[in-house]
Amino acid sequence: MAEDTGQEDKVQPEDPAQEGSESPQGPSEKQLMRRRKFAWICVFGFIGTNLLMAMRFFFPRTLFEPKTRFRIGPPSDFGYGVDTRFQQKHRIWVVRNAQGIFVIYAKCTHLGCTPDWVEGENKFKCPCH
Repeated sequence: MAEDTGQEDKVQPEDPAQEGSESPQGPSEKQLMRRRKFAWICVFGFIGTNLLMAMRFFFPRTLFEPKTRFRIGPPSDFGYGVDTRFQQKHRIWVVRNAQGIFVIYAKCTHLGCTPDWVEGENKFKCPCH
């Protein structure tokens, strides 16, 4: 005689395909094709992304910089004092005094800002100092 535990016997399904989405033989052909398609999309996406990054190497992001050497004209074009006509385009000042002609690059060595020539005070003034 069997012991009675008070629990009803659970009914086991006869067909295992009823429990899950996959049959006992494995995933269907349609599911396999979806997985393969997804895998190929991932592979080509990975390769394409790496190729784009490699191509980007050949086109660096650079800002236009003016030529470092150019002609400003003969010395007779410059009178005594500070000439500011090249300040906007080339970021330089041409200074002529009794000792000669000097070209000063208009960039602060501290923070890289552009100093101004203050004619009333007869000196260069930098906004960061």
